[in-house]
Parts: sequence; C-alpha cells; structure tokens
Amino acid sequence: MIDYYEALSGAEQVQVSESIRLLYRQTFLLERTYDRKSKRYQTSPEFYQCSQHLEFIRSYFAIMGIEVVENSQLGLIYIRGEQIVGEKLSKLATLYVLILKLIYDEQMSSVSTSVNVVTTLSEINEKIGSYRLLKKQP
Repeated sequence: MIDYYEALSGAEQVQVSESIRLLYRQTFLLERTYDRKSKRYQTSPEFYQCSQHLEFIRSYFAIMGIEVVENSQLGLIYIRGEQIVGEKLSKLATLYVLILKLIYDEQMSSVSTSVNVVTTLSEINEKIGSYRLLKKQP
C-alpha cells in the first residue's frame, strides 16, 4: 500500500495527502461546489484526486476501520464508520438544516422545472413552529 504512494510524484503525493486530510476532516467530498465569486458550480480537484486514487484511499482508511464510499450518481465520496467524529452541529443548526431539506424536497417534488429553490426565513420559522420542534421561536 505504501509502495503505491511512494511511486507517485512529489506533487501527486502532496495532492493525495491534502485530499485525504480534507476527506477525514469534513467526512465527505462533493464533485461540484458552488463558487460565490463566479456564481456557478465548479468541479472539485480534491474529489477527482480521491476518485483517481480511490483504492489506495480505501485501503488507507480501512486500517482505521473506516469505509470509503463513492456515490457517482450524487457526485459524492464520503467516509463512514464508528470511529468518525465529524464537526457537530448544534441542535438549532441541525433543525434548520432538516427544515431546509424538507422545503427543498417539497419544492423539487412539485411540477416546477426550476432547479433552484427559493425560501424565506419566515417560511423556515413557520415550518419549525408547525412541527413544534422548538419550545420558543429563535
């Protein structure tokens, strides 16, 4: 396994190491990410580094008991296992993320042809209130 890594050029070793660190730190890599400056989606070089060296990365993480999964339909590489400790969100942040996912799913299931979802803070707070997820509104 290490022979594979040592056979890479110096620049490739650095890129693979950075990709592994990023994957471990945030527990997933997306194929495309939104760039606010250009206001469009751009491909992620770290995703392609991991995809190119996926078998090596799988072996590397397997030593720690972590599984590396690639979902090509979603454009996602993620890790899962009992030893993973990703950054934890607060309860309030988790609720907002779940409500945003609910609103996204509702709008995407409608007959709209748009790929963009638009919502307001009041709509989010209404959903949280209607599901009685919080004792008091933030």
